[in-house]
Amino acid sequence: MTKQEKIKEAWGDKYEYWKPQEEGWSTIYHSDFKDNKFKFIDYNKFSTQAVGHGVYSIRPKSLNGLENNNGWNSIEDLDIDDDEYVLFLRYYEGEGEPPIFTCPLGEDFQIGYFTHWKRIDFEKPPLFS
Repeated sequence: MTKQEKIKEAWGDKYEYWKPQEEGWSTIYHSDFKDNKFKFIDYNKFSTQAVGHGVYSIRPKSLNGLENNNGWNSIEDLDIDDDEYVLFLRYYEGEGEPPIFTCPLGEDFQIGYFTHWKRIDFEKPPLFS
């Protein structure tokens, strides 16, 4: 699923009406509250933020983390150093939470198996197993 498809899925049948921007946010104005345009909004399921006097942004909470894909990078953008700790993941669409696999960079490593990667910053490594 692409980023844009994820935004459309989150907004559902309200997508065309609200026309969210690139990161899934849509602009609303305080004056619109008088017209009751927002009666569909369950504020437990939407994030809001003030962006100016009487101007707000709103988006489904399911899109939280969209800006950086929850910290995961596409395997096509792999750029790591030999001394970095990295988690690798193979994401299967529609199978719920994807499993996370760790894998050392070595002779048996097959980069084509994975779809995403994430740097892990450890201040101190474990002292024992």
